[in-house]
Amino acid sequence: MSVEDFRAVVAEWVMSGLPTVRKREFELPLEPTSIISVLGPRRAGKTYLLYHTISRLLVKGVPKQNILYVDFEHPRLTEVKVEDLDNMLEAFYEISRPDPNFPIYLFLDEIQKVRDYGRWFRKRLNAKFYISGSTSKLSSKGVAEELRGRSVDYTVYPLSFREYLSFKDVIIDRPELILYNRERRGLVLSMLREYLRFGGYPAVVLEREESQKIRLLRAYFNSVVVRDFAWLQPVLAEPFVKFVVQNYAGYFSVNRVYNYLRSLGYRIGKEKVLELLNTGVECFFIHPLELFVKSERRRQMNLKNFT
Repeated sequence: MSVEDFRAVVAEWVMSGLPTVRKREFELPLEPTSIISVLGPRRAGKTYLLYHTISRLLVKGVPKQNILYVDFEHPRLTEVKVEDLDNMLEAFYEISRPDPNFPIYLFLDEIQKVRDYGRWFRKRLNAKFYISGSTSKLSSKGVAEELRGRSVDYTVYPLSFREYLSFKDVIIDRPELILYNRERRGLVLSMLREYLRFGGYPAVVLEREESQKIRLLRAYFNSVVVRDFAWLQPVLAEPFVKFVVQNYAGYFSVNRVYNYLRSLGYRIGKEKVLELLNTGVECFFIHPLELFVKSERRRQMNLKNFT
C-alpha cells in the first residue's frame, strides 16, 4: 500500500463534510487516556457514533485538520498491512497539516481489516485513538489480545426503545403519566409494536417504507451469513444462522444444533458446532443466557437460552 493510496483517502476526508447524525444515549470521551474501542454488531451505528464524536470535537474547537477518519473498507485500502499505517500518517501530515497547538485525533474504522494492527499501536504514538469494527475479529477478546490492556471498550447495540422513540421524534417527558393519557398511550403502544416487529437498527428505524425496512433486514441477515460465518464453513453458515433465528429465546444445546445439522445431511463434528456458536457470540449475533445456579459446574452443564 503506497503513500499515494493514503493521500487519496486523506484528501477525500479533508474535502468531505460530516453526515447528519442522531445522538445516542451514551457518548465517547473526547480526551481519552487509552485507545477507545467501539465494538458491536454490524449496522448498529458504530460509524455514526464516531462521526458524532468528531462533530463534538469540532464544536469544542478542535480544527478538522487535526482529525482523521479512515475506513479500512475503502476500495483503495483493500490490501493494507500494518506496515502501511506509517504511510497513512505521512499522508495525513502532508495533506491535512495539523495545528501543533491541538492534539491529533485518529478515527480508524473497520480496523480488523489490518492484520496484527496492535503492533502499530505499541509505538506509543502521540495521538488520541478511536478504533471500530465488526465481526469476531474485533470482539472484546480480540481487542484485548491485540492491544494488551491499552484500550477501553464501548459496545454499541441497536437502539433501545427509548432511543427508538427519540429517532421517531416522540418525546416522553413523564413516562409515568402515559397511563392517564389515551392518545399518548396509543402512540407509544403503536411505536412499541413496530419496534418489536422491525427491531432497532438505526437505518431500518429511519426508513419510512415498510417494504424497504424488510429489504434492509434481509440484507443485514445475508451480511451476517456471508461475512461473519461463511469463512468458517460456507455450506453450514445459512442453515446454522436460520436455526438460531427460528429458535431465539429458547433452550437448546450443542447436541440439538449438531443433530439438526446432521439431519440435513451435513457431516459435521460437535467441535465445529461449538466454533459456530462461539463465533455467533463474538460477533454479537448470539447472546447466551446461562441458567442461574451457584455451582459453576452445573451452570456450564445446563442448557442455555440464546437470544
